Amino acid sequence: RRDLVRSRGLGDVYKRQVEHFFVVGTTVAGKSVTTGALLLPGVMNRREVVFYVDGGTGASAGYLAGAMDWWAVHEEEWVAAITCAYAVLKDRKARRGAIGLSSRRGASERDPILTLYLEEATTVLESLPKKVRDQLEAWAREIAREGRKFGVRFGQAVQDPMGTDTLGGRKVKGLLSGGGTVVGHRPGDKTAAFLSVGSTAEKIDLTALPPEPGSAAVIRRGQVLSRACRVRHAREDAVTAVLDGFTPRGLDSVDAAAAGAAYAARTRGVDAAARMRAARAAEAAGHAPR
Repeated sequence: RRDLVRSRGLGDVYKRQVEHFFVVGTTVAGKSVTTGALLLPGVMNRREVVFYVDGGTGASAGYLAGAMDWWAVHEEEWVAAITCAYAVLKDRKARRGAIGLSSRRGASERDPILTLYLEEATTVLESLPKKVRDQLEAWAREIAREGRKFGVRFGQAVQDPMGTDTLGGRKVKGLLSGGGTVVGHRPGDKTAAFLSVGSTAEKIDLTALPPEPGSAAVIRRGQVLSRACRVRHAREDAVTAVLDGFTPRGLDSVDAAAAGAAYAARTRGVDAAARMRAARAAEAAGHAPR
């Protein structure tokens, strides 16, 4: 349990500003491992609330469900989760402006960190209804630009290191990387092999990484930290055991009111995890198709 709770990087998140993140890698390259490393410590310390928007419709990292306040794996909930995250940002901005608070106060903050995370963000983008896509992309850019100051963290995971097919486009990728961390795993092919961000001229050849899953290159705030490292691996069974009986923190009353009725009607991660456990048990007993 201690391995899932502690993280050397949490000091930056809680003592100073919130950090965005951008994760790159093809299927089975290690994106879900990286996701767990980035999200679980804050959730387990009850300082972070996560809206998990999964373009993989729940198949990306189902074992993380129990840690998520909102488990949005269906298209109708993707729009709602993004909209609610933006509503919380606007409300926090107004509340803090009214009392003259221009930056976060670290661990003394009453408002939890709210993380909006898009897994398989390209699929989410392509599935959004055209009539709302432009508005959601504008909100995504605002969250990426101003969210850190108000405790709203933004993360996206994609397969293409160029990051053009993300919610908010290349501009959001630059904002996420400039105000946080980019973790690049192996690409699908050599046509999309190089990881770079607008704030640095350096490029990292992701095909040079070791072939085993979990190997990654890291760029933080525009500086190359590592051309090859290993992401600390929290095994699926270990995460499942830790989350058994755990209820993640939700938004506090003021944030929940700002998020509105859609938040109240959300699919909670603990409920989704319970349904998945029941479905797996039924399959193991021969009562469901394999």
